[in-house]
Amino acid sequence: LSIRRQRQMCIRDRFSAVYVIWHSSVKQGWVYVGRKNDLAMALDEAADNEDIQEYEPIGGLLISWSHIVANRQNGVLRYLHDAMKPKVNSRAVHDIEDDPIKVIPPKRK
Repeated sequence: LSIRRQRQMCIRDRFSAVYVIWHSSVKQGWVYVGRKNDLAMALDEAADNEDIQEYEPIGGLLISWSHIVANRQNGVLRYLHDAMKPKVNSRAVHDIEDDPIKVIPPKRK
């Protein structure tokens, strides 16, 4: 779903999650990975981030997220960032000292 639609769905259910944003053009690409205690707030920030929004006209931005236990989120985030190599870097990832925790990244169709 698009960032704006996902945000509308998350407002009523504030929860912590690890999320991935990608664009759906012919040459699909990973745009950003992040984590936030309030997913609706994270989507607001992504909608206001010029580096992320640069990819909106290329084919729309989509998001996938997963509830991850709080004490494992840093490791999962680090793994996804290293494995997916998103176009927009998250400063928070570079400060993570936890070992990567391998997960199955979302599949692009």
